[in-house]
Amino acid sequence: MKIFVTVGLESFPFDRLVRAIETGLERRLIDGEVFIQSGDSLNPGGRCRSSRFMGFDEVVTRMREADIVVSHAGVGATFLCLEMGKVPILFPRRACFREHVDDHQVLFARKMESQGKVLVAHDEDDLLFKISHYAALVEGKLGPRTPAEPHSLRNCLEGILLKCGTKGGVPK
Repeated sequence: MKIFVTVGLESFPFDRLVRAIETGLERRLIDGEVFIQSGDSLNPGGRCRSSRFMGFDEVVTRMREADIVVSHAGVGATFLCLEMGKVPILFPRRACFREHVDDHQVLFARKMESQGKVLVAHDEDDLLFKISHYAALVEGKLGPRTPAEPHSLRNCLEGILLKCGTKGGVPK
């Protein structure tokens, strides 16, 4: 099985996605040949091949050859997958993790998911679940999985405040 992972061309790192893939490979939850387009994110360890940036033609080739495409929830990457007849797994960048300036990717991913065009991974564990059960999910043999702990705005804000040393958390 070939898996292509792309973080897109944003200037923001997307270390959370790269780490999740590395964890999946390490725990043998991901089986197959993985290639990561990592951008300004962490360089993946030696468990898979990678490139920071790629030309459009190479992205198209890698997407076309992949059995599974895992992508940030960028409009261009998503529509390119759909145009090829693929069902991508979207892992949206989140503002609360400083992966983007806002949560437009979360909103876009939810909209595409509601139309049944993509799978959306809401956290790292959900991403690994969706990769390892991809065929059954795409064929509709498994129902949707609710993340164990969804990241609400409150959770994101509390995480940021804790990192900044603020006590007391976010008012309810």
